[in-house]
Amino acid sequence: MRTLLICHEEEPLNAVALARWMASFSELAGIVVIQEKGSRFGARLRAEIRRNGFFRLWDVFAFRLRYRLTGEAARDHGEEQALVDKICAQYPDVPPSTRRLLCQSPNSPEAQQFIAECAPDVMIARCKRILAKRIFSLAKTGTFVLHPGICPEYRNAHGCFWAMSEGDAGKVGLTLLQVDEGVDTGPVYGYYSVPYDPLAESHIHIQNRVVFENLDAIRDKLVEIHQGTAQRISTAGRKSAVWGQPWLSRQLAVERRARAARHQAITLLYHDVVPGEDRSVSGFAGADADLYKHTAAEFAGHIAAIAAKCRRPLMLMQDLSGRQLLQPPLLLTFDDGGNGSLLAAEMIEVQGWRGHFFITTDRIGTPGFVSADDIRELDRRGHVIGSHSATHPLLMATLSPAAILEEWRQSLRVLSEILGRPVNAASVPTGSFSRQVAAAAAQASIHYLFTSEPTPEIRIVDGVRIFGRYCAKQSTPPDRVVDWVNGGFWSRAGERVFWDAKKILKAAGGAHWLDFRKWFLSRRQAEPRG
Repeated sequence: MRTLLICHEEEPLNAVALARWMASFSELAGIVVIQEKGSRFGARLRAEIRRNGFFRLWDVFAFRLRYRLTGEAARDHGEEQALVDKICAQYPDVPPSTRRLLCQSPNSPEAQQFIAECAPDVMIARCKRILAKRIFSLAKTGTFVLHPGICPEYRNAHGCFWAMSEGDAGKVGLTLLQVDEGVDTGPVYGYYSVPYDPLAESHIHIQNRVVFENLDAIRDKLVEIHQGTAQRISTAGRKSAVWGQPWLSRQLAVERRARAARHQAITLLYHDVVPGEDRSVSGFAGADADLYKHTAAEFAGHIAAIAAKCRRPLMLMQDLSGRQLLQPPLLLTFDDGGNGSLLAAEMIEVQGWRGHFFITTDRIGTPGFVSADDIRELDRRGHVIGSHSATHPLLMATLSPAAILEEWRQSLRVLSEILGRPVNAASVPTGSFSRQVAAAAAQASIHYLFTSEPTPEIRIVDGVRIFGRYCAKQSTPPDRVVDWVNGGFWSRAGERVFWDAKKILKAAGGAHWLDFRKWFLSRRQAEPRG
């Protein structure tokens, strides 16, 4: 495979490091090195004014000023040189047979003649100039760009910045695409990403890393393309947008959200998922319990809405430690340990998701509940297994400290024996939480405890990370769940008011509140439907 590189002279990551990489797996026939004569500042300024208006320029200038004054530019320069040194140590120098052309424009007649003489199969353009068709069509297989951003949503030079700015964590990465007559609109062949820290790294450094930490995968894809075996990735129906220069206001928002995300998670609370309309086949029986059960069709509607409309990363609790995120992640939890847990797991696995399944251990292997083998299967498939207490007390917070501790210890003992390792996560039955419940959890070596309080805040109590949850009932429409996840003020506020009112009634009524609730729901279930 004959290749050719187009790059700028002042960018050693491309002119030196990328050239060595290309020469390591192909015959690097030539390098077109662009020597800018004079600044293109005026042209870029006019383009930015056309895109965002004159008054937005202050935001662009402020970003650049801060980038230099804070020393971030100098730090990025040092990181870039370290990357160059690493690549140079990994790959030998470009062979003497590789031809070089110094020119002011890759679209010049001399560049066209040079490329034609080199006769490349594959050309890689790492330049800020839009290539004319007569240039990019000279490569037999095609001309490709390693675009810093996920296309078609984030086109133009600062795609990673704008993905972070939009809170679109899943689209901070690189697109391998073929050049056509548009701006980053050609056929897509691959997406690549890296773990990143939006508070410790600039988007420039992230964009460099996403290229140079994925070189092996990019190489393999280019070889596939040349051999004619690569499959294009369909982008039909997706949004497409061209973005401009970074803004300081957006950068500050990214940093603000990243700091908040350290201490927040949006957690959804589900219970049982049943295959048909009979909700009694899984989990606890009764009208009260049925309020929290979903049929497979209902749950599928929730999953489809979340997948289509929510852009938060879906994670597991143990993955949060030490991770910097653009916004609070989404966690899925399932209480009780009904035998519908396997159905729920299968349905979220279709999306590539994993969940947290909290088991009432005295019910393991009884009718309507999971078996020990089911628990091992959920664990084998990557889901988190945790305790939902041993006996599922309805008012756990009213028990003695010794009784609460025994609930946790007994359930953890059973689960640990089933899995052959310690279990350190739990959820509180019926949301009956208190400081005493958390203290007992800490004594039992629980590290993560989930309540039913509708809040995204993660608190630390006696060393235990306490997660609030938004409870999706049988009657909860998918759009309301989406609104909770996306930060809808009124829907979250409504849940909070309802929760606080129930908490007052529970405190005042105690066991009488539970008796009244059970009586009321059984009467309502028995009423004939019109």
